[in-house]
Amino acid sequence: MSTPENRSPIPSTGRASLRLRDQFLETNGLGGYTCATIGGARLWPSHGMVVIAKNPPMDRHVLINGFEVRVDTEDASLSLGAGGLIHPGQEPDGRKNLLRFRSQPWPRWTFDLGGGRLLMAECFCRQGTNRFVFRWHLEVSSRPVTLRVRPLLSGRPMHSPRAESHRINLEPECPSPRQFVWSLRPGAPALSILSDGEFHRQPEWIHGFAYDNDTSEDLACPGEFRWTLEPLQDAHLIAGTASEMNEDPRTANEVAHLAGKLRNAERTRRKLFRSKLDRAADQYIVTGPEGRTVISGYPRGTEMGARAMIAIRGICLSPGRLDVASQVLRTWRDRMASGLMPSEISEHRLASSFASPEPSLWYVVAVYEYLRAAHRQSRVIPAGERAELERSVEEILTGLSLRNHRVVFMDEDSLLAETLEPAGPDSPPRTIKRVTIQSLWLAALRIGDRLNEGRWETLYQTARREFDRAFWNEELGHLDHAILHSPSHPVERVSTLGLDQVLAVGGLPIVCVDQGKASLIVHALENAFAQAGMIQSATSLSWLFGAFIEAWYRIHHADPQSLEEVKRRFLAPWRHHLEFGGLDHLPEKPVGPSRSPDRDQARQTFFSAAETAELLRVLHLPDLRRNLDPFDDRLAPC
Repeated sequence: MSTPENRSPIPSTGRASLRLRDQFLETNGLGGYTCATIGGARLWPSHGMVVIAKNPPMDRHVLINGFEVRVDTEDASLSLGAGGLIHPGQEPDGRKNLLRFRSQPWPRWTFDLGGGRLLMAECFCRQGTNRFVFRWHLEVSSRPVTLRVRPLLSGRPMHSPRAESHRINLEPECPSPRQFVWSLRPGAPALSILSDGEFHRQPEWIHGFAYDNDTSEDLACPGEFRWTLEPLQDAHLIAGTASEMNEDPRTANEVAHLAGKLRNAERTRRKLFRSKLDRAADQYIVTGPEGRTVISGYPRGTEMGARAMIAIRGICLSPGRLDVASQVLRTWRDRMASGLMPSEISEHRLASSFASPEPSLWYVVAVYEYLRAAHRQSRVIPAGERAELERSVEEILTGLSLRNHRVVFMDEDSLLAETLEPAGPDSPPRTIKRVTIQSLWLAALRIGDRLNEGRWETLYQTARREFDRAFWNEELGHLDHAILHSPSHPVERVSTLGLDQVLAVGGLPIVCVDQGKASLIVHALENAFAQAGMIQSATSLSWLFGAFIEAWYRIHHADPQSLEEVKRRFLAPWRHHLEFGGLDHLPEKPVGPSRSPDRDQARQTFFSAAETAELLRVLHLPDLRRNLDPFDDRLAPC
């Protein structure tokens, strides 16, 4: 149905401002997603219009790579899709017809068909299901048009483009008059499409669909769906796994009714979020057989322990979604082995890596901030749940302090050392102490002492003293990046100034250095990076910019004008990055507004949980609203 929002005038400058290689994202809360460029091109094999997690939220398969969309009028045939053959850098055929793109409440395109005709297209995923809805609406037209949509099928794991396979039967099964089912490659879920259009069988293979990372793929096209659209009329496709399409629509009206029902339910759900940034952050929360968790990003992200714990602070705690935070913490707590959290869960769940203490230490921080958020909101956490959380924290700290692990252990100076892989068979063992790990270790010890009064106080004070002695570089006025130890070589110091050392001042519940050193660290980072555009140049992990903002505010907290300066100098430019690259989200590595994603960024995550969550966290950070003393390391009640 036409709405006032759909009928709003289209600005004459809309087309000029479009960056057709910016990307949009829709997720279904099960690891599945729709992701491509707003111009319709799929730049990398992980892009696709219907991507399903076979074993949620991982083991993802691209079922529908994309659509070829054409509109026939009485005097022209217009291509609105990406076409069957895209070469690296080539823009889609329909770029001259695209007038406007909107990402909220879900991706929506408005096309100019000529002769005063406007066509609106949209797509969304119904949360918690493998049902993807695609809708085309003839908004303004004096005469009917013919809409033709050809689905291009892949049926493969998301990172593995494949050549033509005769194992794909392009002839569909038809369990009902409006349902079409294709059995794709072995191992891939069967694809089901419901449509209120007429399906015309025209099976063919499209060869050489090229991606920007110099790979290519052969796509299967079983035919096309056709509609004759009158003004203000809709066309619908509902795509998903055959096992979940349990509806049995017998008529076009029944398909349209089902699509409208899904649309209204999803619109109602999205209205509950306070802002589009809150809605974007929700897309990283996924559900699997082990419970709720956080996926690190799209379209390439997996389950990563440290990034999940970093992200829930902004995704769950800042909006007050404590129930979701509790479920995520429980999922990762159940994965703990001997006091260590897995660093990453592989795409196909073949193995879990326990290569770093970072996920475990971030888990301790997330537990404290969860308990602290519940205390601030006067929420009562069940005694059994709280006891489990406290036991998990104790198990982590005890395991690290008793040298229970080969990959990480507490050294004689009470700091954490990590074992490095030997450079060769005859190479002596080496260990490394990283400034980020020590900052997390100090915060974890202080949290453990708060939860178990007096248990970790002595170790915390010793570790803090040794951290200051070992890492502070008086000559440079900041902390060293790392310290390397080897039995046959003298101690080697890496004194590079990196944004990662900001965790000693911001981003954690405590400040790990005194106020004078904290000021020197923040000023050194600001001088090194801010003038050159900190967000672009400081680090590949731009979520640390949130920790920098918090650190900068902590050392200026006595200045009544500092909050306004934070908003003007740091928050406004950072929020501006939501408008390009991965729309409404922050990328793992920054993308400048003057350049959209290119071939050199094929492995980049344009929709990153940690970055997006950190912006949300900083926007709601209590320290940015209350003049607390940030250098008092006595933690608040929780």
